Amino acid sequence: MTHAMHMPLRHQTPTNDGGMRAQIDAGDWSATAIGPQTEWPQGLISAIGIMLAAPQPMLIWWGKELIRFHNDACIPLLGRHHPALFGRPVDEDGGDEDGSDGRPTTDTAAWPDLGATLAAVMKGGTAIRRDRLEMVVTRDGVAEEACMTLSCSPIPDGQGGTAGVFGICTDETGRMLSDRRLAALTALGDGTRAARSAPQTAAAIIAVLNDQPRDLAFALLYSLDGDTRTARLTGCAGLAAGTAVTPWEMDADGPAQPWPLAAPLAGHRGGVIDLAGPGLAAGPWPAASTAAGAPQSAVILPLTAATDDHGHKVSGFLVVGLNPRLSYDDGYRRFLDLLARQVGLTLATARLADLQGEAHKYRSLFNSIDEGFCTIEMLFDADGKPVDYVFLETNAAFARQTGLSDAVGRRMRDLASDHEQHWFDIYGRIALTGTPERFEHRADALGFWYNVYAFRIGENQVAVLFHDISERKRHEAEIDQSRRRFQALVMATAQSVYRISPDWQQMSVMETGLPPHVAEPAGASLDHISLDHSWLERFVLPEDRQMVQSAVQAAIDGRTVFEMEHRIRLPDGGIGHVVSRAAPLLAPDGTVSEWFGSGTDVTAPRQAAEKLRATEERLRRFGEASRDVLWIRDADSLQWVYLSPAFETIYGLGREQALTGDNYRRWLDLVMAEDRPRTEAMIARVRGGDHVTFDHRVIRPGDGGIRWLRNTDFPIPDATGRIAFIGGISHDTTEARRVQDALQSSSDRLGIAVKVARLGLWDWDLETGHIHWSDEHYLMEGYAVGEVTPSYEAWLRRIHPEDRGETEAALHEAMADGSDFVSEFRTLHPDGSVHWIAGRGRFFYDAEGRPVRMVGAMMDVTGQREWQERQKVLLAELQHRTRNLMGVIRSIADKTARASADLGDFQHRFRDRLDALARVQGLLSRLTDHDRVTFDELVRAEISVMGDPASQVTLTGPSEVRLRSSTVQVLAMALHELATNAVKYGALAQPAGRLQISWRLAPAEDDHEGPWLHIDWRERGITMPAAAPTPPGSDQAVGGQGDGGQGRALIERGLPYQLKAKTSFTLGPDGVHCTIAVPVPVPVPVSARSAI
Repeated sequence: MTHAMHMPLRHQTPTNDGGMRAQIDAGDWSATAIGPQTEWPQGLISAIGIMLAAPQPMLIWWGKELIRFHNDACIPLLGRHHPALFGRPVDEDGGDEDGSDGRPTTDTAAWPDLGATLAAVMKGGTAIRRDRLEMVVTRDGVAEEACMTLSCSPIPDGQGGTAGVFGICTDETGRMLSDRRLAALTALGDGTRAARSAPQTAAAIIAVLNDQPRDLAFALLYSLDGDTRTARLTGCAGLAAGTAVTPWEMDADGPAQPWPLAAPLAGHRGGVIDLAGPGLAAGPWPAASTAAGAPQSAVILPLTAATDDHGHKVSGFLVVGLNPRLSYDDGYRRFLDLLARQVGLTLATARLADLQGEAHKYRSLFNSIDEGFCTIEMLFDADGKPVDYVFLETNAAFARQTGLSDAVGRRMRDLASDHEQHWFDIYGRIALTGTPERFEHRADALGFWYNVYAFRIGENQVAVLFHDISERKRHEAEIDQSRRRFQALVMATAQSVYRISPDWQQMSVMETGLPPHVAEPAGASLDHISLDHSWLERFVLPEDRQMVQSAVQAAIDGRTVFEMEHRIRLPDGGIGHVVSRAAPLLAPDGTVSEWFGSGTDVTAPRQAAEKLRATEERLRRFGEASRDVLWIRDADSLQWVYLSPAFETIYGLGREQALTGDNYRRWLDLVMAEDRPRTEAMIARVRGGDHVTFDHRVIRPGDGGIRWLRNTDFPIPDATGRIAFIGGISHDTTEARRVQDALQSSSDRLGIAVKVARLGLWDWDLETGHIHWSDEHYLMEGYAVGEVTPSYEAWLRRIHPEDRGETEAALHEAMADGSDFVSEFRTLHPDGSVHWIAGRGRFFYDAEGRPVRMVGAMMDVTGQREWQERQKVLLAELQHRTRNLMGVIRSIADKTARASADLGDFQHRFRDRLDALARVQGLLSRLTDHDRVTFDELVRAEISVMGDPASQVTLTGPSEVRLRSSTVQVLAMALHELATNAVKYGALAQPAGRLQISWRLAPAEDDHEGPWLHIDWRERGITMPAAAPTPPGSDQAVGGQGDGGQGRALIERGLPYQLKAKTSFTLGPDGVHCTIAVPVPVPVPVSARSAI
């Protein structure tokens, strides 16, 4: 028999009559159960006639053996089953006895479950329909998928039984393929709907494609990397990733690739690719289904997505293996095009959602970060030089970091015209080259230092991330110290890292920070040195060595990761715990070339767990023992969930009673009405996340007492960050307030005392350099209160230059040896005045003996110093004048005695002269140069004791002519003698008499000497008595004609001798005319005296 020519199922045109009639006619039926044709019943002949004449595929199974007949229309459906099963019973072998021809030998083998179906029709006498029987039909050696619907109807035998079965076949292959492919597209939509990201979407797509092996023998999903021509493998269905035909990455412009990429990258479906071609023949191709062979061809489909300009952009491509049992017809191509379009759209949608999510996250980050951020567009001049930039976008921190507001859309030079050119140069360079830069610069125009990271984001557009580092720049040394501390912390806490030989016999320490256990017993560091096999004995405890060695050997044998916790000996002899890990580094041949290991000290966590348990117990005991009220409230209901026992002591209310009912409202009722609103506001702030401290008063319900409490309240968040509880500490400050009030009162009194005593106080913090001065201190230094910031330099600046060195030396000596600073020094005020200051202070030291503070007080002792100086002068002058006075008194006594007539006359004369001397001594009590006796005072004092001669005496001369102290006493005695004579005998003794005393200053004849005082004593209008002899001992010669009186002798001989004076004495017809010229000190201007 010959096989029918293979023809695709959809192209078949069944015939009404043909070769099958000839085969029936030529068949030897006598050897079968139905016998020769001449004996066939009419029912069989009629059925065969109907079958052969029918245009659709039909079959007949006849008799108990169910011998098979089929028409010509059935041949294309049967493929290689024809003619093997023609004329055979349904269960009889129709192939070679050894089955070597590979054809099905029974109907049951060709169509599974057909025998059972036919038996049911024969037995029941009713029709049965079998839908969608899927099979593989081989025509001309080509296997194809086929799908048929078989309707089986009984053929009556005329006796009430069933003689056979009439079968009609309907080809459902096209509908089956359409339904299957539609289901695949639906599954693609349903399977990716739950994905939340592009990677999840790609994985879901691969999972769906993997479930379609009958249409997609395999599928490779590649995505293009941005705008480049590099494709990256996103997923595989039916093949393993990373093989020669499934590379992780393909570069269209690189070396030869396994798949032709030109067409898909251009947006076109590629042609059919022969998998037996170069580079693909060795591929691990899967079978399309259990009964199908390996795929023989593939196609590449572009994945496209819409663009903003309504075009399409290739975002990747799909490599699909074609099912060898399906014809690559229009239906297959349309299905693959729809599949690629849906995959591309789904991936593009997922990527867009990812971008939108990322954009939202970055926007939130953009506005929440503390760093300033902006995007700018650079502006260049005709020569390409950057001259300005425009702000495109800024974040919330931008204005805080720069001080520039409403910057978007404005130029930088409009906002800060003197902004330095180097900023424009840097951003211009980044915009042109695309190379990001990180730098630090000061913006003088803005007054800040910035740390900047800038990168290009588009044509002439630059993104700038920056933050203000001015504070860091101002405290560079402190930051550097902090950095060194941080590095020390890293070194103290970092893992130790090792390189280990393959056999673990050699170990090299690589880490920069070693844990405490990596040290010799003597403490020598093992940093960056090599250790031999003795490391096990040096560090691991003897009890753990066998365990560690076994684990090491197991890792070596299995070339697996070594990890275990074991004990080690610490440098101080203690025992620590460490987790050691090591991983093998494999050579290309699979052997271990070396190991990399690390050791992490877990001693602290172990100890911390124990300490935590102990801490919790201590905290519980602390709460029970604390005098403060410790409490916790539920943040939502504000009800207490914990109260410490101190509540009962402070509030006078039992805890059980306080915790019942609405305890928050009950507690508020205990708060004084004046404090209640602020208390509720503070609780609300804590619920909002703030830490607060506030004072309030409560009324004890038992005794009505009022207690002052200071609450420190804080939020307690749960693991999600939500504030679940509110904690608080209530401290009773009632007694402290009473003490504080008393202290304040005492402080006020102290302040008043300091002001009254005119004490200047200082308090110097040597660590910070901060100094406090009292108001009086400012004034003692010659400053207005608050005029300067108190400092060591400001204090030193006002010390008299002659006292500065000694005062500083005393201060440093006191600082060095811990003694009190005691010093008297002068301060020089801006007005030129000098003030004496007595200072006393004390240094205070920390535990290491470093001076950290100094407090002290000062007092203005200028007046005291002046009086001390006057006392010194007074003492010396007193000694000198006492000696002189005794000599004067002796001289007066001698001369008075010689001139007195008797004792009574002596007493009168002597007393009178002693009174004059006493007046002089009173004037001489002024001891300083500025308090010297003046001539007008001296003469007025002498005239005033002569009665009331004001109408007879005329005084003419300058005031404030100061006399030398050595001059006053002798000159006063001379004036006294002249005045006494005038009262007794001269101008003041007669009503018509007149006395004129005049004086003037004149320069000395020698310019090198001081000025001279010229005194002119002139009496007029006197009736002179007749000359009479002078009684023995009389001193009336001043007013008479004689020349032997005591007064005249004093003027003419005593003054020239004692004062180097120039004198004249003349007794004229109307009275005495006496002139005296004596040297006097250089006059001191009145302004100078007043300043002093």
